[in-house]
Amino acid sequence: FMMACFMLSMASVVTSCSDDDDSSDDHQPVKIEKTTNTALLLCSFGSTYEQPQATYDAVVADFKKAFPDVDVYLSFTSRTILSRVYAQLGKAYAQPDVWLSAFADAGYEKVYVQSLHIIPGEEYVSLINTDVKKNFMIPNPTIKVAKGACLLDSDKDIEAVAAIIYNYYKDRLNSGEVVAL
Repeated sequence: FMMACFMLSMASVVTSCSDDDDSSDDHQPVKIEKTTNTALLLCSFGSTYEQPQATYDAVVADFKKAFPDVDVYLSFTSRTILSRVYAQLGKAYAQPDVWLSAFADAGYEKVYVQSLHIIPGEEYVSLINTDVKKNFMIPNPTIKVAKGACLLDSDKDIEAVAAIIYNYYKDRLNSGEVVAL
């Protein structure tokens, strides 16, 4: 019994946090910088690779330029991606529900949620139906919410994107070159 008590007390000493932990918040993914009454949350599945991180930064910059009177934020919907990107690249992101809760706490009056997903798959459906509608809109009925669809949400979207891709590769295709996407 004494040995078990000693081991238990030693385990708590060994696993407890020290006082010299880094107190910086660099690993805190949710940083609200409210400058307007409107927040725009861009939602992507995410990626653990370094190259797409620059693309995400460029997308956020493009949205900030296009919507200067809106506070723009980025979220990843994949829990697996969130933990891996932090472990591999040291960049912290949060899921949409964490951001949405922070928006409510910050007092935003309007919240726009724009999916960056390609197809209306499981992550997109969960984002719209669970994170936005059930967990945010219902508990926060006074906040105005607009939801943007994913890229290929309808047959019309698919045809438009297919035409763009075809036109981009048209010369190669006409010359007999094979293009794989």
